[in-house]
Amino acid sequence: MGYRNLLQCVVWVAILSLSWPVNRAIGATNLYQLEGVTVTVALTADNRDPRAAGLNQAEIVAFRRLLKRMVTDNDQRAKAAQLTAAEKNVRVLVEREVVRAEKRKGDVTGQPALDLTADISFSREKVGQLLQGAGIPYNETPYPTVLIAPSAADGPWSKTLLGTMREMGMSAQLPLGDMDDLLNLTNEQLQRGDEALYRWLEERYQAQRIWSVQVEAAAAPLLRITESAPGGITWREEIKLASPDRSTALRPLLERINSRWVGDHIATGAAPQGEATVLRLQYAANLPAYAAVMKRLQTLPSVSDIQLQQMSAYETVLTLRYQGQRELLLAALAEMKTKTEQTAEEIIVRIP
Repeated sequence: MGYRNLLQCVVWVAILSLSWPVNRAIGATNLYQLEGVTVTVALTADNRDPRAAGLNQAEIVAFRRLLKRMVTDNDQRAKAAQLTAAEKNVRVLVEREVVRAEKRKGDVTGQPALDLTADISFSREKVGQLLQGAGIPYNETPYPTVLIAPSAADGPWSKTLLGTMREMGMSAQLPLGDMDDLLNLTNEQLQRGDEALYRWLEERYQAQRIWSVQVEAAAAPLLRITESAPGGITWREEIKLASPDRSTALRPLLERINSRWVGDHIATGAAPQGEATVLRLQYAANLPAYAAVMKRLQTLPSVSDIQLQQMSAYETVLTLRYQGQRELLLAALAEMKTKTEQTAEEIIVRIP
């Protein structure tokens, strides 16, 4: 390789790599943002500032939802006293809040009330200090973005599932239903976990999982969700839809799924929370392949931070913060068609 080409490679590596530290802060930060939190406040003579009261209620609701994302149900029960005390002073944990809508109306008893919807953002540092001080292990890995693939017979359940997931802080989308979807979202591809399907899914919907939804009609309908990921089906869950309110009926199932995720991604093992993993990416000047691996790493939900340490035309050294077991990171790297070698100090990633 000539000097000029070598210089061009170094420049392109720098451009690609230096964009990472800024972008990788997004995943962990979004975990602490609770959007569309709606509460209802009674308008009484004693309530002189219903807007402030509504915001305080919204902060408490948002904090409880945040804990669902981060802390297992068992740990929440074990540390209920500390978490209840934190609720009483929840405002100190809030970094930013935006009121999106206010509407005065009559409540269910006919009394005047205020509906308030707000976006609440919590301080990552302050929440971390609270949980660490209480001795509560926690997760900072958001559930991967889900594409909900409805069946022809599930009626309104997929839309209700979408809304309830978003309300709980889980990222989800419905397919557009156009010809591209019809060609790609086939049962055969879902069953075998076609890697090409998931590359298409990530480019089109920025999603890493597919939930196939089926409803069996009965006096108490049964809703079944099958999750597919690269490699095939990962799990199936079902619930009897006993409540007439669809969102209420779905919530226990979603809480069970989310609680399992939180428990599996509490930082443990060789790469615990706060400890960096060093990746040495070797690519022999194959910049397109290097860029593809970078993009895939950037979208891994378990990666919360990446910092560039060294770079050349042939390799780049990164410090990566990964939430969860190192084996999961190695599996993700294997899916990218790379070869890995572990040493005491780093993971060497060879990109063909």
